[in-house]
Amino acid sequence: MFWNYLRIAFRSLRRRSGYATLNLVGLAVGMACCLLIGLYVQNELSYDRFHPNADRIVRVAQETKDGGLAWIGDAILPILNDRMPQVEKTVRVTRASRQIAHKRGSTVRRFEEDGFFYADTTFFEVFSGFTLRKGNPKTALDQPGTVVLTPEVARRYFGDEDPMGQTLQLENRGQILTVTGVLEPIPSNSHLQPDLVSGFGTFFSGIGRPANYRSNSFWWPKAWTYALLKPGANRGAVERQLSSVVESERPDETASKYETALQPLTSLHLRSNLEGEPRGQGSTTQVYVFGTIALFVLLIAAVNFINLATARAADRATEVGVRKAIGARRGQLIGQFLGEAILLSVGAAAGGVLLVQATLPAFTNVLGRELAVGIWENKEFWVGVAAIVLVTGIGAGSYPAFVLARFHPAAILKNITFRGGLGGQWLRKGLVVFQFALSVALIGATAVAYSQLEYLRTARLGFEEEKLITLDAEGNYAALKKELGRRPEVRSVTAASVTPGLQQGIPFSYEVEGQPPTDRRERLVMQRVGLNFFDVLGVETAAGRVFSGDRSGDLGRAVATGAGPAPPHYRGVALVVNQSVLKKFDWTPEEALGKHIRLYNRDDGTLYQDVRGKVTGVVENYHTASLRQKIPPTVYAPTQAPVPGEPESTYREVQSILVKTAPGIASRAMEALQAAWTDVLPDEVFQASFLDDQLQAQYRSEQRLGRVIGVFAGLAILVACLGLFGLATYTTQRRTKEIGIRKAVGASVSDIVVLLSTDFLKLVAAAVTLGIPVAYLAARQWLENFAYRIDLGLGPFALAAGIAFTIAALTVSYHAVRAARLDPTLTLRDE
Repeated sequence: MFWNYLRIAFRSLRRRSGYATLNLVGLAVGMACCLLIGLYVQNELSYDRFHPNADRIVRVAQETKDGGLAWIGDAILPILNDRMPQVEKTVRVTRASRQIAHKRGSTVRRFEEDGFFYADTTFFEVFSGFTLRKGNPKTALDQPGTVVLTPEVARRYFGDEDPMGQTLQLENRGQILTVTGVLEPIPSNSHLQPDLVSGFGTFFSGIGRPANYRSNSFWWPKAWTYALLKPGANRGAVERQLSSVVESERPDETASKYETALQPLTSLHLRSNLEGEPRGQGSTTQVYVFGTIALFVLLIAAVNFINLATARAADRATEVGVRKAIGARRGQLIGQFLGEAILLSVGAAAGGVLLVQATLPAFTNVLGRELAVGIWENKEFWVGVAAIVLVTGIGAGSYPAFVLARFHPAAILKNITFRGGLGGQWLRKGLVVFQFALSVALIGATAVAYSQLEYLRTARLGFEEEKLITLDAEGNYAALKKELGRRPEVRSVTAASVTPGLQQGIPFSYEVEGQPPTDRRERLVMQRVGLNFFDVLGVETAAGRVFSGDRSGDLGRAVATGAGPAPPHYRGVALVVNQSVLKKFDWTPEEALGKHIRLYNRDDGTLYQDVRGKVTGVVENYHTASLRQKIPPTVYAPTQAPVPGEPESTYREVQSILVKTAPGIASRAMEALQAAWTDVLPDEVFQASFLDDQLQAQYRSEQRLGRVIGVFAGLAILVACLGLFGLATYTTQRRTKEIGIRKAVGASVSDIVVLLSTDFLKLVAAAVTLGIPVAYLAARQWLENFAYRIDLGLGPFALAAGIAFTIAALTVSYHAVRAARLDPTLTLRDE
């Protein structure tokens, strides 16, 4: 019986090959889109789950009302280890940029390693998913001066030689590192991506401290601190206990600003966006957007499938009548129709999987990341395929199976009960409206995304970012500035503690003359900048004056502190504020001039930074960071020269050297900068980039999102039009006699085209009415991620409606014109 049904199903599909092809292609494309996005969503949700104890690992964060810090200082360790009985182990991890060299004979291979990690010796015990290909994980980081490498890094330095026991030089610190292990490749779905890992003993030894040194500061050294909870531990209870203890240990001023939180390891990639996060953070918004797109495209494809199945149901009424007349039971008919639908769905799924395999490299290229999940050994993927096949097949086969199979054979054969299926017509119309509403929503959302991305690309930031090159040369500002000043390709050089347009600066507690004490959680951002900073960037002055190299008094005077890593304090410094400060304190520019401001950071009884000065100028607001964030109230202080006798050069406040190139020779400027760098720092890797390139790079995730939405919106409308094409074909064939009669009594070709097109365009109009509000709400929600954004007008949605109408009209008109041009004598004779 089964094989008989199978043969009948194949014969039925062969007789209706056009119908079967449309169904297969549309459904295969829809399934491929859904499965591709499903792989991406699965990858995002799988982050860090490869660690055997992932559900017991938490990260200690410092949360505030406006964000917080992903890192914390050493003072948290004795609290976790000695006072939290539900904590089994802890580990600190921090990332640094280090220059590594390896000498082989007379050849020195030197690289800037941005993925250099320091970690405690418990690193491999807490993160047991990180395993060593060579070496002993229990002892690999025990001694200072040891390092483990990824296979890629090992090949970079040692080629095909065995790296075990070989040495590298840590040029930033002058330390020799012995290779004690080689890591297995780090999974791409790990929020930590180390290339080299050394112990914290190496870190402290490099700055002249004992290898087992522990700071009593909650601020230093900055490290991501993780805790492995004991089995059965209640994270919420541990978090409350930890918060209470930390609050009692920290000064009231700091404790009121920061709340200690325990973040589950498996939620860090998608649900944490604090200052100091590891690179490559994901986005729950993007996961939801992609997931919604996947559902929409699959629904559109499934609707096509169901619509064409219901349209063809009328043609099979006679077959059902004959089968029932010769004894077929209702259950057998239901099985036959469902089997055919599932058979088509299986064929589409096979095509969809092949499409996924073929397009996966291009998809990951657009996403800008590799997926840690695959296809062939991915159980969840195949469960998804099976679910889609069953749901789509049963959904498409249900109408003909359960509706046609219930009719009496005599009524069907006399064409009394089944006259084309009025209920089926309403179902088909509803499904067409539904799928085009989804398509319109996707097109509208895509148009909004592209408009916002274009705004981000072209928005003026309030400073001149063109012809600016940034150099990363911490601690070498003075020497490089002098050498760069000799180069004709360089117009001017300045410095800053953060790169303009990319970072806001450091938040400080403050005291302002004439202002009452504020909420201790309130802060002002401070940036350290060169004396000519505002001139180089072309930032406009609103009142007073900015810093001047001719006024040595602008630098104030230094007061040495002797407080370990803390820089000296400064008094009598000239300060410049932006207009956001004026708005915060409700000042006029004239009222701001001459105000005394103190900016400081204090913790554990130690005053780490303390800058006091008087406002000499007010500058126009410019975007200190991306357009996702509002311009914060910012105070600018001049970058200070090194103070004799201090353990650290205060020029380390300079994180970015900004070089403005001379007009017309920007193409040669990079070579000139590299030559100057080599003269001053011959043993360091040259690091420079154009600022405008960096500014555009910070919107890459949105650009990728826009491209992906655009591609899938196009596929959605394509799939919808395939269904409309098939439905228009069927409808035109069903109305052939009517068209012949109308032409016989004088109807023109245009009359027939309008007649056949109007019904479908009415459905598209209804779809536009439903789809545009959905697109508007989704776009408005997405735009909330940006502090500065486009005005959400009607333009993108009018474009979406126009595209939907145009494509639908073209799709339907093809069949309408063909039908209208037929000779009515032939049509009526055939009838």
